[in-house]
Amino acid sequence: MDHGIFVTTKNGHLVYLVVYVDDLLIMGERTKDIEEIKDQLKNRYKMKDLGIARRFLGMDIEYGEDGSIKLHLKQYLQGVLERHNLQDCNSVSTPMDTSVKLVATTDADALADPKEYQQIVGEIQFAAVVARPDVSCAVSTLAQFNIKPSSKHLAAAKRVLRYLKGTVDAGVVYSPPAGEATAFSDADWAGDQDSRRSRTGYVVMLNNGAISWRSTLQQTVALSTTESEYMALTEACKEVEWIRELLKELRYGDHDIPTVLSTDNQGALNLALNPVSHGRTKHIAIRHHYIREKVADKTVWIQHIPTEIMTADSLTKGLGRQKHARCAQLMGME
Repeated sequence: MDHGIFVTTKNGHLVYLVVYVDDLLIMGERTKDIEEIKDQLKNRYKMKDLGIARRFLGMDIEYGEDGSIKLHLKQYLQGVLERHNLQDCNSVSTPMDTSVKLVATTDADALADPKEYQQIVGEIQFAAVVARPDVSCAVSTLAQFNIKPSSKHLAAAKRVLRYLKGTVDAGVVYSPPAGEATAFSDADWAGDQDSRRSRTGYVVMLNNGAISWRSTLQQTVALSTTESEYMALTEACKEVEWIRELLKELRYGDHDIPTVLSTDNQGALNLALNPVSHGRTKHIAIRHHYIREKVADKTVWIQHIPTEIMTADSLTKGLGRQKHARCAQLMGME
């Protein structure tokens, strides 16, 4: 499921080797097994042993006394802020201003420098992908205007940097006890002001922290909230199935029980659990009914939860300070 991850067993104990170009991470249950792998690699390749992993591919790695692991990007983000002369800026509490709706640039708008804008979006996109799910929705929204950004778009991009300035230490924490993966799916119906397409947001959690997340516009216009939520469930389920197979290859978890996928929309839940055809669903593309098959074969089990505890809420739209902080906390961010 991932061609950069290798798994082996040493004397009945698992050892993992993660490879990205010429960077390696070696993890195992016993130190002597890790040392044995390193010695074997050193006999064939020129290697530099940097000891316990503290940084990897731009990520900072911290270890807690309780066995927890925190991934954050403090050093990287400080460099980004300095490049844009925002290291001493005033911070804000949310990455998106809920009172501002970004739309395509018109002839009446003042244009921004596209190179500066694209650089900022690219830099914060890396953060959003690696260890900052709390800015994923903002980055996905800003990326829509890369071709012809206006001054409003640039101000919105710099707002994300101001938010990161105040949360530069934040990251995702994975803590014991070990558990099974769970997932959350949400949608913001017709949220895009230009196309009226809805936004899908989902997050997969493992060991109390987010391991996969996404915020993206749906490919077609949904005609109702239920339809947009149903389409989001399908996208989340596709990711869940990949992660289940990956964890199986890593020999982690119980693969006989379905993964719990949570939604806050009762209509979408009913559509997934009760595959009946009627006038309101005839127009939904066949590809979105994939979720029904995965419920039937017990890959996932869908449950309803209140919006107040929907972890993926901040992946679909800008939220106020308290709700945004709550979602970040639910994703395991500290």
